[in-house]
Amino acid sequence: RQAEQLLARHQSESGALPESVALVLWGTDNLKTEGVSIAQALALLGAEPRQDSYGRVVGARLLPLEQLGRPSSNEFARVSAPRRSTATVAT
Repeated sequence: RQAEQLLARHQSESGALPESVALVLWGTDNLKTEGVSIAQALALLGAEPRQDSYGRVVGARLLPLEQLGRPSSNEFARVSAPRRSTATVAT
C-alpha cells in the first residue's frame, strides 16, 4: 500500500512514474514495524511476498508486468548493519 501511494504521489507531482528509487532499510525500524519497509521495497520492485504454511514470509516472487500494471523501476537499497545482523536467510 505504501509503495502504491509513493508511486501515485510521484506520478501526480511529476506526471510520470519514477525510473529509479533509493531506500534505506534500517534494522530497528524493520523490527518495530514487522518489516513494512522491506515489503515496500519488494512492492516497488514489482514483487510480492512468498509465505510458508504458517504465514511467515520466506521469500518473494516477481510479478509479471501484465499483472503489475506498470513498468518496472530500478531500485537501490542500502541495508543497515543491524538489519543484516538480524536477517534470516530465505530460499
